Amino acid sequence: NDTHYSCASWYTNPVHPFCVNILTAAQKAFFCARTCSFEISPTADCAIYTVANNVLTRQTTIQRCVYHGNGKCDQLAAGATVSRVYVGNTCTLALYTQQTPDPATDTPAETKVGSAGNFQTVTTATNAASYKCTCT
Repeated sequence: NDTHYSCASWYTNPVHPFCVNILTAAQKAFFCARTCSFEISPTADCAIYTVANNVLTRQTTIQRCVYHGNGKCDQLAAGATVSRVYVGNTCTLALYTQQTPDPATDTPAETKVGSAGNFQTVTTATNAASYKCTCT
C-alpha cells in the first residue's frame, strides 16, 4: 500500500514524476508501493509514458516485438506527447515519427538503450507516432 497521500498526484506530475525519477526502488516502495508497483518491479520489456493535459500517464507496456515476426512497429495514440520511457536490460526502444515506418529502411527519430531499472527522458522524439522494442 501507499504510505503517502500524494502518491497519485506525484505519479502524474509531468515535470517531476515520482515513480520514474532517480529514487531507488526501496525509496519508491516506502512511499508509494501500490502506485509505483510497475516502476519498482517492471513486468514488461519497455514502457512509454505520455503527457496530455499536463498529466503524465503510462500509456502502454510492451513485451519485446519478436512475436510480430515481420519487423513492423506498433503505433502510439494520435497526438500523444512522449515524455519518458522504460527500457529494460538488454532492450532497445526505437521511436519513429512515422505512423507505419519500415524499421529496415526508416531511421528512428530517437533510440534508447536500456539497462535494469532504466527510466529515460525522451528529448527529440516527443512527437513519436510509433515504436519498436527489441531485446536480445
